[in-house]
Amino acid sequence: MRQLWKTFLALPLVAGVALTAIPSQSIAAPSFGQYRVTQRYNGRPAPVNLSTPEARRFRTALTNGAKLGPNFAGQYTVVTWGCGTECQQVAIVDAKTGRVYMTGITASLGVKHQLNSRLLVVNPPEEIAQLSPEYAKRITTRYYVWQNNRLVQVK
Repeated sequence: MRQLWKTFLALPLVAGVALTAIPSQSIAAPSFGQYRVTQRYNGRPAPVNLSTPEARRFRTALTNGAKLGPNFAGQYTVVTWGCGTECQQVAIVDAKTGRVYMTGITASLGVKHQLNSRLLVVNPPEEIAQLSPEYAKRITTRYYVWQNNRLVQVK
């Protein structure tokens, strides 16, 4: 009975050591191909809807950016503008309707996106790789997916 009790107590310890010996696998970064869109808006971009105070505040950046037409998720235009040193704000404009989505997201090293994908990469890893190690460790890459008219962080 005493031997059984010792075995019972030692089991969690052995299991813990065994689990820590297993190398952790990093989760692969999301790819643009995982979030493909097949439809694309080819019409003329709608006038930007400046009905909200925040959209009016950034009207010049939004209207100039939206004129370029869709560059994200088939029908949207990602627009960025400076908000200080190493700071860019990000908004999304629907090219069909002109509706502005203020994301609340800021980037230090810009964003990466594609017309045929719903994935938005903030502070792309290839940009971070160009920094000094001391500075690079302060910036992280974030991944968002456009879903139901908002960006959802996936990593």
